[in-house]
Amino acid sequence: MTPREAIDAGRKVLDPLLTSAGFRFDSGADGQGSGGPFARAAYVKTDLRMHFSYRRAVGDVHYVVGGETIEHTTLMRMLGKYSDSKFASFDRSEPLTGFAALRDDLQAFCSDFLNGHGAELKRLAIELRSQGGRLPPYLP
Repeated sequence: MTPREAIDAGRKVLDPLLTSAGFRFDSGADGQGSGGPFARAAYVKTDLRMHFSYRRAVGDVHYVVGGETIEHTTLMRMLGKYSDSKFASFDRSEPLTGFAALRDDLQAFCSDFLNGHGAELKRLAIELRSQGGRLPPYLP
């Protein structure tokens, strides 16, 4: 399965949740890097964006809200949900499990992004940037 085919298959998992929340799918670029072929994609709604890549598994998930960016695993840590995050520990040997893990995290922890305006995500991204991109020491 190519990275683009994997993203297309992963859409079957993510689309029901994200399109019902008003997001549209944006097919990104395909490329070849030192680690092999990859593909990128995003879901977009107004000034909210979740973009991700796929090489051998889904990864590099970032949220962009009003020009502020935060990575998914970092967001889970800042929300205090890292140990509950399905995405943080999904089985990367199974090509499509990351899409279900991401969907589960979105449903469980990202209602502000899905159904709101992303104010909490933006606040956390600004807080992270103000700390030079370093997580506070108290976070797991």
